[in-house]
Amino acid sequence: MLLLLPLPATTLLFAAEVILTDPTRPGNLTSSGSFEATKKQAIYTLSQIYINNKSRIAIINKQKVRIGDWLNNAKVVNINSDSVHLLTNDALKILTIAPSIKNYNDK
Repeated sequence: MLLLLPLPATTLLFAAEVILTDPTRPGNLTSSGSFEATKKQAIYTLSQIYINNKSRIAIINKQKVRIGDWLNNAKVVNINSDSVHLLTNDALKILTIAPSIKNYNDK
């Protein structure tokens, strides 16, 4: 025996299983209406380091920085030939770069 249900009854049967959310509500807003703290970890990408007798410069996130400069919430505290040290509220972050094939200081 084939049982046929009218379309509105079928729609109501399946709609009861779906949890609908308000698409206009921000993603970090709870159902009680309070905001949940969302902490995003900053991403730092070290692409180049320039060191000469007069200055130490690093390129991080496509920005030129020197020792003492701020990048978002991190302070540049040291620039070495293969790494840059950033001091944030949480900790010391060490960004490293792959060594170059040729060191121009070597003769």
